[in-house]
Amino acid sequence: MKPVLICVTPVRNEAWILDRFLRCAALWADHIILVDQSSTDASLAIATRHAKARVVHNPGKEWDERSRQELLLASAREIPGPRILIALDADEMLSANFADTPEWQTMLSTPPGTELYMERGDLYPFCQDIGIFHSPWQFGFVDDGRTHNGIFIHGPRLPHDEFGPKLFLADIKVLHYQYTDWARMKSKHRRYEVIETLHDPSRGAISIYRQYHHMDPPNPWRGPIPREWLDRYVRSGIDMTSTNIDGTYGTDREVLDYMATHGARRFSRQAIWDVDWAALAKVHGFDRPERFADPRTKFEKRVHAWLAVSQGPGRVFALKNRIISKFLRSVLSW
Repeated sequence: MKPVLICVTPVRNEAWILDRFLRCAALWADHIILVDQSSTDASLAIATRHAKARVVHNPGKEWDERSRQELLLASAREIPGPRILIALDADEMLSANFADTPEWQTMLSTPPGTELYMERGDLYPFCQDIGIFHSPWQFGFVDDGRTHNGIFIHGPRLPHDEFGPKLFLADIKVLHYQYTDWARMKSKHRRYEVIETLHDPSRGAISIYRQYHHMDPPNPWRGPIPREWLDRYVRSGIDMTSTNIDGTYGTDREVLDYMATHGARRFSRQAIWDVDWAALAKVHGFDRPERFADPRTKFEKRVHAWLAVSQGPGRVFALKNRIISKFLRSVLSW
């Protein structure tokens, strides 16, 4: 019996990319399940225009990837029959050569319990080039009904067993559009830095910085996007190369909400102060916007300046920077 292909995707203010995502996913998925967490943009209106899309509302107010993954999985399992689950974010598309590869047919006949791995490539602004530098990641699962043991942030999206069977799809890529709007990406990562600070107070600011500024400076190892990764979509009338940049990001508002609750000083060690938060607070209608002003000491600003100049593949592990990093971590709890 042919398995049902189900795409499972969390959504929160993804109107900038959602129509492209749904049109692409509809070419390979039988069903697309979107779990929406209080979107305030046009995401829900866009979803209603796509016949294969089903929206499930996530009632949670706080960030929790584990709970939204469980909601996605439970919703997918309401669909009868053998299932293959593909977990993508709204800014991720399967490369358009999916059906032309022998491994796609191999995937369709893979036994339940098999995890599906693909390599993800980051498209850069103007959508003309791509960098493939991520290790293969689990984007799929041939469902066998097992429990998903997720974590709060950045864990496996689907049921995972370190020692279970795995299928690596070498020819099919995941095209990641996050970097095509660089300012949106930076806003999103500032939000992550704030969430990480609150979720694990014992985690040092240097560790958080290195994780969420890994793209600084932009990766020089990139190449043109292979034509076959886009062709099927383009022939279907899908615009794969423009970027809807409006300069307004809901993640900025989320950071302001966290600051309003916990105080700006709570986040002074995080390198999120390239934004004038006081000015943004005024735009968003917060009272006393001056309370969102940069709270950093001169020393904290100097550490952030050092983090910026020491970032990059050839710099982080330079002896001088390792010594400075060790001192900051061990002596000053950075």
